[in-house]
Amino acid sequence: MRLLSKNGHRGFTRMNFTRMKMTVIAATLLGLLFPLLSSADAATPAAQVVLLGPRHRAIAGLYRGSGANASTAIFVMHENDNFIAATPCMELAQRGFTALCAKSQFVDQGRVNWDQLALDVGYGVAHLRSLPGIKHVVLVGWSGGGAIMAYYQNVAENGLAACQAPARLDPCGNALAKLPRADGVVLLDGIP
Repeated sequence: MRLLSKNGHRGFTRMNFTRMKMTVIAATLLGLLFPLLSSADAATPAAQVVLLGPRHRAIAGLYRGSGANASTAIFVMHENDNFIAATPCMELAQRGFTALCAKSQFVDQGRVNWDQLALDVGYGVAHLRSLPGIKHVVLVGWSGGGAIMAYYQNVAENGLAACQAPARLDPCGNALAKLPRADGVVLLDGIP
């Protein structure tokens, strides 16, 4: 079905209109979560380098929050990108949140090891839980980070049964037993 514009032209289909509405809604939500504009006087926060895991394969930047939001720690990681100095990390830190923003040890999506990624997220969650004053840990996954954060939290909450079911094509290893749970998960444009 075609929708007519005010002047009678056939320009928008119902699908195009729905896509446009969804784009506006998504942009509004992203704007509320991570505003890209900050005041000119806001200082760029400095990050403390954190090496994650016993073999230190993943590196992260820790931005210490201040004020009422500092007790909530946000962990941001992608399956194969560097989020250490990403805009969301800077913006969250400027708003007082504690943010741990990681660079994946993998640079090629085709070589990503999901068990190792989940372990790296677990190391990040454990590190944040060890910091004094942290009451809540929230995982944030953007795009491919959404998939790993959802996978991680599922295994952390439901144990190995979540990733070792007989129907799984690629079951996880026993190293993922007893992952520390996060208190929340935010997915931003997560891949399936």
